[in-house]
Amino acid sequence: MTLFKKYLSTLTATVLGVILFGPAVFDLIFTTPSLTALRTGRFQIVSIQQDSPHLRLKDESGRIVSANFPYDLAHRSPRQYLVRPEKFKSFSKCDATIGYEVLSMFTHDVIRVWSVDCPSGEKVSYAHAVKYFERMNVEGSALVRFALGVFVIGFCYFFDRRRGLSGGQ
Repeated sequence: MTLFKKYLSTLTATVLGVILFGPAVFDLIFTTPSLTALRTGRFQIVSIQQDSPHLRLKDESGRIVSANFPYDLAHRSPRQYLVRPEKFKSFSKCDATIGYEVLSMFTHDVIRVWSVDCPSGEKVSYAHAVKYFERMNVEGSALVRFALGVFVIGFCYFFDRRRGLSGGQ
């Protein structure tokens, strides 16, 4: 019996586990940064929306970058509710001071915005963003998703071993 046939369930569970539960690992790695760890910069808010990317920002050199408010990285279609749609106009075209962090993913960098301060008075405070993020991320949910993925892979592995020891196909 080939190794592939012997551990087919385990390989299938591993592939599905990485797809379904892999993002939970990012939630465990990329936690809420401290206020002192944030980078700050001046950006013009080109656009703001609920769907990702939540923000399009123009930096001082004129380069346009996409950014997001904090969200659970395991969500497949992240939407933000930190800024209500009726407030979008007041943030648009604002020259804001923004507190952000850069997350290095495998293929690209992701900018997470934790605070916005517009001269017009519109703002998203760091404390409000943290409270929003922690309310959205149920404490320990990423750990539960990760543990569930490991359990499924382990279950399939032992199922495959038992089937292999008993001579079943």
